[in-house]
Amino acid sequence: MGRDERVDDLYVNDCDRIFGKLSVLPSCKLYPDLMEMCDPIIRQWYDTFAFDKENSQLWKRMRRNIPKELNESAFILNEMMKHFDAIDKDSRPVTIIDMCSGVGYLSMFLSHLLPEEKVSRIIPIDVMFPAHNASKKKDSNEEETQEVLEKPKSGPHLSINHLKSPIH
Repeated sequence: MGRDERVDDLYVNDCDRIFGKLSVLPSCKLYPDLMEMCDPIIRQWYDTFAFDKENSQLWKRMRRNIPKELNESAFILNEMMKHFDAIDKDSRPVTIIDMCSGVGYLSMFLSHLLPEEKVSRIIPIDVMFPAHNASKKKDSNEEETQEVLEKPKSGPHLSINHLKSPIH
């Protein structure tokens, strides 16, 4: 039995496992309010994907990646939330372009955390994933992002990602 299997046995469900793994990472201590705001987001993803037969494999990849991705993006999520809090509510909605987005976790979290009246779109861009009209075989990470993007909460449609977090 490997280390991860022993650690996984300590938790009742996937969300507890994710937050257990997050609890020892720097972002949990540096951004406790953000972690609290991300809890219902992760639980919503769990409810949406974990029990859907078509998306159970997607959820298995997500639950493995969420602690690392949230830890790495916590700094920029926190900064983006502060920035958007300062934007006048009567300003035109902003389009966020998430360069080097990877799978797109930053974009996915931002779509839930930022006020929808201040964001028109979030656009994730990464060289690993071609433009919609380019031909390239999809890899599993692209499918993971696309699944989540197709089932966003009500609010801004996704399209953004990564400024590199100081947390590694």
